[in-house]
Amino acid sequence: MRLCRRSSLGSNFRSHVRCNAAHIILRLSSSKNFRDIITEGGRCDGRLVIAMGIGKGNLPPLEDIEAHGGLLPALWKTWVGVCFNPAEFFELVGNGQALTPALIFGVLVGWVSLIAEKVSSSLFKTRFLPYLRQEGIREVSELHLHISVGWLGVLLKILAVGVLVHMFLALFGGANQGLTVTLRVIAYAEAVGLISVIPILGSFVSKVWKVALFIAGLAAAHQIDTWRASSAVFVLLALFIGSIVVLIIRLSRQ
Repeated sequence: MRLCRRSSLGSNFRSHVRCNAAHIILRLSSSKNFRDIITEGGRCDGRLVIAMGIGKGNLPPLEDIEAHGGLLPALWKTWVGVCFNPAEFFELVGNGQALTPALIFGVLVGWVSLIAEKVSSSLFKTRFLPYLRQEGIREVSELHLHISVGWLGVLLKILAVGVLVHMFLALFGGANQGLTVTLRVIAYAEAVGLISVIPILGSFVSKVWKVALFIAGLAAAHQIDTWRASSAVFVLLALFIGSIVVLIIRLSRQ
């Protein structure tokens, strides 16, 4: 953000505007709105520059579309904010209680990611991995299922993960903002799923990245210590992996 200071020089009150660069950390709260930045004295020699980051208000870009130039710019800023500036973005998420925009974003991105991942995986297998060619063809044949009901699976996953994470978050004393905020964090974190379209490593990277976003997002949105958020996420993750291991062992013994 550029801060402009106007100084009067001489008896004829000639104005000279001097612009200085400064780094300002803004802790946004629901009682403050930084959408409109008014600088006394007008433009800085015609070079008024405002570096706003991802937020022009106290809500995520997708929940304040007009302030971000329309739907597509808001979607882009939301995706970039989630993936590359999670601390600031999820602090904005904690300022709101609207669940619908977050769920729509999470389901849409998760659905598109699921379809794109299947297409990318099947094309890669059929073209570059002959021994997996049949598996790639089978994935293509099952693509219509992901297109028709994949969105429902993503929605149920967001709701289930959100409720479970919130339970463990409450166990560690970190559920300060309520279940809605936790669900908002989980839904927006689906943004990183688009990375899964990259063959071989994309799916693994997106999952690890998503866990990191869960931790950073919960800590920022609920305004809690990182250890509380990480404890809730890792305990749930350990229980999930442990359940799968036990199930595999039991099935192998049958």
